Amino acid sequence: MDGTVLPQERGPEMYGVTKSSDYVAQRRGWCQTVVRAVVANRQVMDGLELQVQEPSPQEAEARYLTATGQESYEQRGQARERGWELLPHLQPRLAYQKRTAIVGEVVASLEEEGQFPSAHSAFDKGVRTLEWTRLIEGKGNHGVSERESSRHILWDEQWRRIDEVAAELRQTPPESFRRVQVRCRNGERTSCWVFTKTVRLNRYGRKRIGLVHEPADLTDSPRFLVTAALHWESGRIIATWSFRWAAELFHEFSNQGTGLEAAQVRNEEAVKRHLR
Repeated sequence: MDGTVLPQERGPEMYGVTKSSDYVAQRRGWCQTVVRAVVANRQVMDGLELQVQEPSPQEAEARYLTATGQESYEQRGQARERGWELLPHLQPRLAYQKRTAIVGEVVASLEEEGQFPSAHSAFDKGVRTLEWTRLIEGKGNHGVSERESSRHILWDEQWRRIDEVAAELRQTPPESFRRVQVRCRNGERTSCWVFTKTVRLNRYGRKRIGLVHEPADLTDSPRFLVTAALHWESGRIIATWSFRWAAELFHEFSNQGTGLEAAQVRNEEAVKRHLR
């Protein structure tokens, strides 16, 4: 599972398009936010779900309120009429779904269908939530997700940022990181330097974290991986995480093969038909 920003060449008239930062092109432009679910093993990869997030109506609502509002209402009837007038404009805000909520619905649907009862999950950072993490674990499976460097863990009886802990580990003692060879999804073997430990995360409880460096001198920015599988070795954590890149391959295919960036569709049903 992951979510990404998809540039939309056709502009704001297309469904789900809003002004957003395109981190690949390093500029702001018209984009769609897309949530993807992909199933993969070492031989097969296939798309399961792809949804475009509706943009938040907050900016449009703010402009409307500014243009139509008054500083004060002298009569109670005027204020009441203003309240009734605003109710229909609140419906889009109440119906708005964050990216994590869309991911949660997809995860719940896939788990309910039960087509992949023994499949573990890999998630992009920013789409993991406590609710559907517990849902996956309740089915007897595990997930591996990347964690933001600014998040806190309980370390030596203190809540500390995980990147600060990683910086200390690189200095004293550096032998905390050990070399691991991992067979990734594509069959290639890669070497990395990993530190793993079971710690407590805020709200999530006890989880196993993996701090992963690629070069032996530990000079790159580490990747922070998290899983509820407390018994997993570092190699299995990284190997499971490597399957997350199948979503990137699916993303590349969906752009080049189906022309998502140039799709001329202007409502939700048309988008779904085109994607499927």
